[in-house]
Parts: sequence; structure tokens; C-alpha cells
Amino acid sequence: MAIKILVDPAKTVRPSGAIRCDVAWKLFDPENIGDFRMESLKDMTRFTQWLWSELSRRSGYMRKNRSDPVWIIAPVLTDSGMGYLSRICSYWDTDIQVYRGITDMGETENQGEKMWIPPVQNILAGGRHDASQESIKEEDNGSVCNYLSPLTGFSHAFMRVYEIKPGNTYSRHHSHTAREEHYIVISGRGMARIADRAVPISSGDVISKPTGPDLPTQILAADDSPLRVLDIEVWSDPSRNDKDVVMYPDHREICLFGSGWHNTLPLDSLMDAGDTMQHYETGYVREANGSWSTAVIPGTKPRQ
Repeated sequence: MAIKILVDPAKTVRPSGAIRCDVAWKLFDPENIGDFRMESLKDMTRFTQWLWSELSRRSGYMRKNRSDPVWIIAPVLTDSGMGYLSRICSYWDTDIQVYRGITDMGETENQGEKMWIPPVQNILAGGRHDASQESIKEEDNGSVCNYLSPLTGFSHAFMRVYEIKPGNTYSRHHSHTAREEHYIVISGRGMARIADRAVPISSGDVISKPTGPDLPTQILAADDSPLRVLDIEVWSDPSRNDKDVVMYPDHREICLFGSGWHNTLPLDSLMDAGDTMQHYETGYVREANGSWSTAVIPGTKPRQ
């Protein structure tokens, strides 16, 4: 069993049933074909979803009808693009071979360049990082975020490591309705804001925010100590299209994210649903300030 990646082969080299990553890259991330970089992280997360699905139909250790080898046609790849593509394929086979610029299928009968990458990433400062890992590093006001996903494959977990400079944070005080989130303190000291409480945290602590409870949380580094945190989000839908209601109490905002949603509401606009349920079968429209006006609605009597 093997997955053979043909990088920028001649147009005459087109093995039957090949996975056309060269075409897909143009569709998912046309501005960065063959590259893997921070600014295209969301597009390449979707690319990962597509590639994962294609590989699942053609590969797998328990698949009896798998083709051997599984062929992939790729565009010219940067070092980070090659690292990304090889890493995703490495979840499906341990024999990943790469051929660059071949002009004849006969060349693939020879052993290609070995590119299997184990599913291991280092989360410590100064740890081992390849080009694909380095390409999705983000700096903001001195704090650094190293994304682990989508190099972790297409999964329910989305992971990143934050190195927060003293006195800073990396996110708002917030809660989710569709994401389970866990923070693991790798090093340093700081504080976890949990609703209206403040809890000191240090190396080894795990702060959990299961789906359901809406207690907002925020992680801050101590004034005299940087803080390094592994942030793990767990989604029910691995494509991360869940409809998620996010509350930001400091900013008095509620945001609706997900398929078909991209809205912000003032937190103070919330009102109890009791009035709605009590007058469920009457006709009225709700005004922006929470009041109501009688309205003619099919199947109902106007609210008095």
C-alpha cells in the first residue's frame, strides 16, 4: 500500500482515479496555490475536509477494495505546502512517496522520495517545528499563537497554542453554545476569569468549559510572567459549521456564527421568553426595544 504524490507532472501523466489536489487548490485557495500559510487557514481547513473525504474513499488499512497505490496530482508546492499535504496523507498510510516533475508514468515504478510525517507536534517554546507548522504562526501585540489544526487532520478538535505576553490576553471574556473548550496551562502564571470570579492559574492547570453551561471565560497572563496555553476546541460537527451563539459580556454583545449566521446583537436586547410563550397564538410583531405592536398574521387573532 502506498500514496504517491505527483508534483507538477507533465500533462500526459494522469493516472486513472487520481485525487486532483492541483484543481482543488485553485478552488479552495486560488491566491496561494501550492502554498500553506496563515492567511489561508480557513480555506485550507475546508481543503483538508475535502481531501480527508477523498482519501477515506480510496485508502484505509481495513479497506479491502482500495487501489494500490492511491494517486494524488499536486501543483508546484512550497516547503510548507509539501509539509501540509504530506502530513494529511500520512494519517491514511505510512508509505507516502513524492515524485516531482515527472514526464512519464514509468518513472513512478521507482521508489519516490519518502515523505511520511508522524502525527506528532511539539507545543513547547523552541520545540521541533517544520515549515508547515511555522507557516501558521500568528503574532499580535507581542503574543504568539501557534495553530496545530488543520495539521491535526479533519477532526472534531481544533487546537492552537497561545504564548501570551505579561499582562495580556488572547481572547475576549466569552462563552459558546456549540463548542466545548479546554485550556491547558503549559507554563507561566496568570488568571482565569470565570463569569464574575477570578481564579489564579499556573503550569499544569486545566480549565474546562463544556458545551451547555454558558459561563464566560477568559485567560490572562500575570503582569510579571508570560503564559503558554494549549487551547482545545471540540465541535459536534468537524466541519465547524455548527450554529454557535457566542456571548461577550464585557462588550455587551451576542454574536451568531455558523451556516447562514453572521450577526451581532446587543446583550441588553435579550428578554425572557415568557411573554412570547404566553402569547404564542396571537398576532403581533416585536419591536427593537422589546415592546410589541398588534399585527394581522395568518391563523392568529390580533394580540390585544
